[in-house]
Amino acid sequence: GPMEENHHQEDIIRFADKIQAPILADPLSQIRYGYQHDLITAHYDHYLKLVDIHPDLIIRFGRKPTSNILCRLLEEWKQKTFLVDEWIRFNDDCPNFIQVPIAAFCQNQINKTDWKGQSEWTNLLLSFEREIDILILAETGYSEAIIARACHESLQDGDQLIIGNSMPIRDVDMFTSVSGLKIDTYSNRGSSGIDGVNSTALGISAMNNDRKSLLLIGDLSFYHDMNGLLASKYEMNITIVVINNRGGGIFSFLPIADAGIEKFAQFWTADAGLDLEKVAELYHCQFSKTDNLEELRVSIKESFNKIGIHIIEAKTQIEDNVKAHKTFTEKVENALTPS
Repeated sequence: GPMEENHHQEDIIRFADKIQAPILADPLSQIRYGYQHDLITAHYDHYLKLVDIHPDLIIRFGRKPTSNILCRLLEEWKQKTFLVDEWIRFNDDCPNFIQVPIAAFCQNQINKTDWKGQSEWTNLLLSFEREIDILILAETGYSEAIIARACHESLQDGDQLIIGNSMPIRDVDMFTSVSGLKIDTYSNRGSSGIDGVNSTALGISAMNNDRKSLLLIGDLSFYHDMNGLLASKYEMNITIVVINNRGGGIFSFLPIADAGIEKFAQFWTADAGLDLEKVAELYHCQFSKTDNLEELRVSIKESFNKIGIHIIEAKTQIEDNVKAHKTFTEKVENALTPS
């Protein structure tokens, strides 16, 4: 699950290697990006929706994962899940808690454990990972999911990726792959996760102003903390990619979207009607706009060579995003569960 620090990742990987257990690496775990190991997986959110798996033991490190389906399954697997951490977690109901430093736990297990997981089990999950990775790499159309992937792919070793809540973090979770490039990732998670994201990102970039920083955020979350851009006067360097789909797109993925509610778009999607170019002008930020992947990649690359805050508006449609997700899920289903 999510972890902000980079102190335990190598220990976790060595432990997993010793017992030959796959690692389901959250995008905020600081493991998915920076370590090239066969046991690290990224695409579990896709196959867990389609294939029944029955693990005998789950060892958790970090907070609850981003993936909704994985969180639901962890609830079902609660009695055979062990959470390991030096500090007791707030708002975490895992009944089996081992309070010990993660590095010490992993080293102890490496020294004393003499069993390994079944190779058939591990190989099955790794085969799913490879199949889905091929499908994702084949996706070249302009969609919010591939915008998230393009943002991640624009970064190099040592860069920083700050991810907005709701759809951006889910798209990063679902559509980015394991990478050997060490990219530090951050996100404000929780019920108030769309508040304060701009300010958080600016603070992170200010602490490491010599590193490239990119914030991927939705237009509604961007609007909620627009005044955070006042900090631009402190000469921070950051690229902000705003996915402007005119409101809160995540609600269109929830059952409420099909409930026939009158004025759903007005009260749930809640389009703020932002003119992002004027917002950029108001806060003395640089601005560019795109509606295709090639322009987006060029704009991000150019922004990294400039001083200050650069806002890139990536215009999309909520309906297109919903359709793209459904279509990709069908492709995964066809690949993993052939008739």
